[in-house]
Amino acid sequence: MQRSALLVALSVALTAGLPSARSAAQVLRATPPPVPLQRGVPVSIAGPSIAEGTVAVWQPTEGAPIRIAFRDLQLVVGETTLATLPEALREATVVVHAGSGSKLLVWAEGGEQRLVFEVHGERRPRLGRSWRGPVRRPPPRWARPSTSVEPTPPLTFTSVVAGPAMTCGIASDGTVRCWGWNQGGGVQRPVGAPGAVQLALTVSGACALTVEGTVACWGGSRSGEHGNGQISTQRSTPELVRGLSGIVEITAATTFACARARDGRVYCWGSNGSGQLGDGTRENRMDPVLVQGLPPAVRVQAGAHHACAIATDGALYCWGRNDYAQIADRPERELTRATQALPGPLNDVAVGHLATCGLLRDGTVMCRGERTWEAGSPKPIDRTPVVLPGVTRAVSLSAGVDYGCALVRGGRVQCWGSNSFGQLGRGRVTTPSPAPVARLTNVDQLSTSEAHACARERTGALFCWGRNAYGELGDASQEHAFEPVPVLGTAR
Repeated sequence: MQRSALLVALSVALTAGLPSARSAAQVLRATPPPVPLQRGVPVSIAGPSIAEGTVAVWQPTEGAPIRIAFRDLQLVVGETTLATLPEALREATVVVHAGSGSKLLVWAEGGEQRLVFEVHGERRPRLGRSWRGPVRRPPPRWARPSTSVEPTPPLTFTSVVAGPAMTCGIASDGTVRCWGWNQGGGVQRPVGAPGAVQLALTVSGACALTVEGTVACWGGSRSGEHGNGQISTQRSTPELVRGLSGIVEITAATTFACARARDGRVYCWGSNGSGQLGDGTRENRMDPVLVQGLPPAVRVQAGAHHACAIATDGALYCWGRNDYAQIADRPERELTRATQALPGPLNDVAVGHLATCGLLRDGTVMCRGERTWEAGSPKPIDRTPVVLPGVTRAVSLSAGVDYGCALVRGGRVQCWGSNSFGQLGRGRVTTPSPAPVARLTNVDQLSTSEAHACARERTGALFCWGRNAYGELGDASQEHAFEPVPVLGTAR
């Protein structure tokens, strides 16, 4: 695969920085995945019910891109509600067709009825003509699209990763799809040859591991997270991280990223105020640096201000912030070189904000640092490892700021810790001890971030729960979800 084609395949428009509280209301609503309208290509914007559709992006001849979606029975173009479907069409199939110039057609078919709206997009969206009649009767000429009306099939995903303010996944067609915070004005649909095999997200950007074993990053770069030798405020086109090859795993958090090479070496780049790059300093690095004191590793995971790696013998080594003994029972607040944190042997690791947990090979979990699963404040601090009660038969781990989750054998998910945004996924509970997430029974991949989590089911469907301030849950809202909600436009 040519490098240029590979980078085009990963092209996703992201942006630098989180929005302020004042600007949060201006964030575009969730777009998972937003599908650009092309003339002659019909796009479905409704799933099994009108309340569960995807979001299309329309570029009129004049003006900025406009989003088209259904919220309950209402056709919303941009932020304007233009029409409401009759109750009889609640279960309708709704398809949009981009026409010539600044016109599009919205078709709704349910039972024996068909309803067609004409929408104009010059200057500001407005409703044009409409027509309603039986399906067997041909619509007037103005209402006829240039192609047959066929709903776009729902997407399935091979992987998903939750980031601080957005979520990304690799679709089964090989493209990278993202939704959530994106100041640049919507997420661009990637085109070209597939190339990403793993994703990692920072606060304002993303990195992808490519099939060639290189790493490409895009979005915001406050502290050198692009790994290209410079700080750029925003990059919508992926650019290769300098000096990396033979990479088999990547991870990222807040404003730094790490990569594990085939030979077991780990390299990190970006911010380093707590020593989270592991190079023996606290200096930010715009190019990858080798983690010092680390034996060959088989797994690496980044947290907010520290990172960890499982060595070939199963022991866990960490570096970075240590003020809660999340790495070692030592007086230093930061450890700038790899230090053994858990004896193991471990199969997986979860790096939280103030805690570190490891998955033992018998399916139990061992943690150190802040005891997030206990009620009260301040929480106890475990300066030596303790067993997490209530979790057995775990197969993978993931952690956020003040909570953690485990995927257990059989496809269920258990979470523990804070539930201020619904990140435990079992309603408005206040009990922080481990318990199953509601509704999910067929999960094969789990990803958590600061205050939201996502899971992939074996069918390729995606579900998310927790904080949704920036649309990171992908349900076409900005309301926090205390139980898992399906990502719109994906398979069920």
